[in-house]
Amino acid sequence: MLFHLYLELCKSQKESLKWYTRAAEQGDDQAQLALGRLLEVSGESAEALVWFHKAGDQGNSIAQATLGNHYLAGFDDALAFKWFRLAAEHGHSSAQYQLGLMYRNGRGTPVNCTEAIHWLRRSAEQDHLSAIGALQKLEHSLKV
Repeated sequence: MLFHLYLELCKSQKESLKWYTRAAEQGDDQAQLALGRLLEVSGESAEALVWFHKAGDQGNSIAQATLGNHYLAGFDDALAFKWFRLAAEHGHSSAQYQLGLMYRNGRGTPVNCTEAIHWLRRSAEQDHLSAIGALQKLEHSLKV
């Protein structure tokens, strides 16, 4: 029974890959994002990044935040900052939080507490719990 389920899953992944690829190649940013995720899960990180970049270049904030996280983990703070900023400007709350932290800590940009508070506040306004805590902590430290 499990073997048959596994075979069906493999078939559906291949089908998904085929259809997402077709749509992605025609410029659909949602398909590019989905294809990037499928490839990433399949262990094809380099190819996934290509599709995340294509979706991010079209303004897909989820792809932009994904790229920000990738570059932050890969220790390229300047690129992480760039992609988080783009996603944050599109209203992505996690990217706003990460951008606030980058301003606070001077990663990929000079330290700027005013900008840090701005982006943490925008994220907190969307009920991002970590942003709420970071904002309170930063504002408290500046009052001391």
